[in-house]
Amino acid sequence: MKKLYPFLAIGKPIIASISGEANSILKKHKTGFQAKAERAKELSLIFNNLKNINKEKYEYYCFNCRKLYEK
Repeated sequence: MKKLYPFLAIGKPIIASISGEANSILKKHKTGFQAKAERAKELSLIFNNLKNINKEKYEYYCFNCRKLYEK
């Protein structure tokens, strides 16, 4: 979890290709978009779909990052 703190502190949605505990934490707290580790196609889809994210959803992820960082 310590490795996530600098990214959470920025307060922007996290886009990650990770597994294990870090992936579970980010998904549980809805901090952005995660692809399973070693899944390039999944990660590519995330980037392609970012153009469709609306402002409310973006702000929701930003808020969740800051909230988890302060926890």
